[in-house]
Amino acid sequence: MTHCPTCGAPLGAAGASCDYAVPLDRAPGIGKVGRLATGLQTHAEHEVHIARWRVHHPDERGGTPQVNAWARERLALEGHVVPPT
Repeated sequence: MTHCPTCGAPLGAAGASCDYAVPLDRAPGIGKVGRLATGLQTHAEHEVHIARWRVHHPDERGGTPQVNAWARERLALEGHVVPPT
């Protein structure tokens, strides 16, 4: 399986665009807070969704150096090293 070189998300096919390289309101798993409340998504899964979106959009919506560092560290916990920007 091919993975996004930026965030490590699985891609449907080689050369496919990443689901997280989109505006925040269209990114998977982020705007679905009800999934957390009902147990359909764990806090850790939600964090990974946010981190994947963040590394694609480091300058948007509060993208401070600290927030971007957190996203990189969170993805590293998943085994993905984000390439330097």
